[in-house]
Amino acid sequence: MNNQLPSPEQLNNFVLPNMKDSDFTYTSVEPHLAATITQNDHNSQHTGAIQGGVLCTLAETVANMAGQLSVPGGRYAVVGQTLNINYCKAAKGVIRATAKPLHSGRRSCVYSVEITDSDDNLVAIATFTGSIVKQKAP
Repeated sequence: MNNQLPSPEQLNNFVLPNMKDSDFTYTSVEPHLAATITQNDHNSQHTGAIQGGVLCTLAETVANMAGQLSVPGGRYAVVGQTLNINYCKAAKGVIRATAKPLHSGRRSCVYSVEITDSDDNLVAIATFTGSIVKQKAP
């Protein structure tokens, strides 16, 4: 990771608009980047559980930011290549996603994202692969 990591509060300034309705909040940077969302009417399906697509967006957002924090700032960007997610149980309440690095190379990074509920039950597990690309000069 970079020498000077931003705080979760600083990262919360970069929350994607589509995650704001889910009360998306970064909660920790070390030892692993983590964030939470809260179940509500905007992100739940007819059964009351959080939609799978919302969990995919949560997993990719957290893994992508974790990857971005591990490359030289301003010179490189992490762009998602693949996301594979397996659902284990219905996601309800406050949901936490934690991104753990599996591989960090010069051209790619791979993260495992564990998604758990407030009782620490595994809700879903995702694997994210990102391509590390050089930023074009402005």
